[in-house]
Amino acid sequence: MWAFFLEFRVKKVLLVSLLLASVANAGVLIESEGVVVTEADFNKYVKHNLPEDQRAKYLSKKENVERTIENLMLLKFAATKAKQNGSLDQADLAWRTDYYRDGLLMNEDIKAFIAENVKEDAILKAAKEEYSANLDEHRTKQKVSVSHILIKSESEFGSVEAKAKEILSKVKRGEDFTKLAVEYSEDPSVARNSGNLGYFGKGAMVKEFEDAAFALKSEGDVSELVKTKFGYHILKLNGMQPERQLGFEEVQDKLTNAIRSKLQTQYRNEYIENLKSELKSQGVNIYTDSVNKLIIADE
Repeated sequence: MWAFFLEFRVKKVLLVSLLLASVANAGVLIESEGVVVTEADFNKYVKHNLPEDQRAKYLSKKENVERTIENLMLLKFAATKAKQNGSLDQADLAWRTDYYRDGLLMNEDIKAFIAENVKEDAILKAAKEEYSANLDEHRTKQKVSVSHILIKSESEFGSVEAKAKEILSKVKRGEDFTKLAVEYSEDPSVARNSGNLGYFGKGAMVKEFEDAAFALKSEGDVSELVKTKFGYHILKLNGMQPERQLGFEEVQDKLTNAIRSKLQTQYRNEYIENLKSELKSQGVNIYTDSVNKLIIADE
């Protein structure tokens, strides 16, 4: 990919290190026929497009640095060609540039307003209060892990129930449950899980299956035949996870993220309302006739 730029007679390519060290040629990273990408271009792109906590990892890979410089070069080269070709009306481009700039300024002002009002220590305190006031909402539910064999069609054993009983007798004689599941189960998922359904809580399975699964007491216990709308099941208990209270540390990120998001939305809306109030207080002229001309009559 990097070699692509040889076609544009690139004079010099300098890779940017993880620390964004100073480079030669007054910070020029790549150039061709007057199109230049500088270290400043690269640094500003990184600043405005990569979250701070992801930059070190991203910049530690040579291919990421090269691809970023390549994309910046392509962008600038395409812009130069567009100007030469007159692809855009200049007045329209100027309006769009101003509109984009105004949006950036507004967003930066909103971010500053939010930062002024949303403090991390207050968020943490609110999260601890929410946790303490709603302990029951921060408990894991009891779960069980089972393997099963599903029988839903007749065979040489006779009826579906007769076939299921024969396989259950094999299980009770000590034959390997997993091998029997792979050989006999008609659950489509058996090809990838060998009958092991993993952990699940109440409400995840049909009632008959759930009741039988949660009635098993010890790891390795096997159920009698369980009839559901899907057919006959044989269940084996692989493990149990009892209900327990989650510690604050286990739910801290979830709680703080939710509170932070709620506060950010709250203060963003407050900022907008403040703008409206300020505009109203300084007076606004609305030219109704001109506005009405923009409204398209409903056909």
